[in-house]
Amino acid sequence: MRAVRLHEHGDADVLQVDEIDRPEPAADELLIEIAAAGVNPVDTYFRDGSYTPVDVPFTPGVDFSGVVAEVGESVDGFEKGDRVYGTGIGGAAAQGAYAEFATVPTDRVVHLPDGADLTEAGGAG
Repeated sequence: MRAVRLHEHGDADVLQVDEIDRPEPAADELLIEIAAAGVNPVDTYFRDGSYTPVDVPFTPGVDFSGVVAEVGESVDGFEKGDRVYGTGIGGAAAQGAYAEFATVPTDRVVHLPDGADLTEAGGAG
C-alpha cells in the first residue's frame, strides 16, 4: 500500500510517498481503508519534531474517515463495511492515517452517521 511518511524531522519537504506492507489489526483493533485524513496541527508538530519525537520512518495523520476493512477477533460493535471516523491515532505509539489503510483501536473510532460525507468526516477530529 502507499503511505505518506517522513524519514527525518523537518519541513513539509521531508514527506514522501512510500510503498509499505498493509498493517494487520490486533485482536482489539479495526483495519480501516482510509477515505480521508485531516491535516491537524499536531501532525506538523510530529513531523518537525517539536512534539515528543516519533521514531522514523513514520506515517502522520491523527484524524481520519473510512470504511472498516477487517475487524479484530475480540472487537464487538463494528463490522466489515461500516463507515467510520475518528481521531487520536498516530503519535509515538502508532502509525497514522496518511496511508491507504490504518489500524485503529476501537476507542478512537465511531460509526459515521447516515448521510455524512466521508471527505468532510476526515477532518472532523
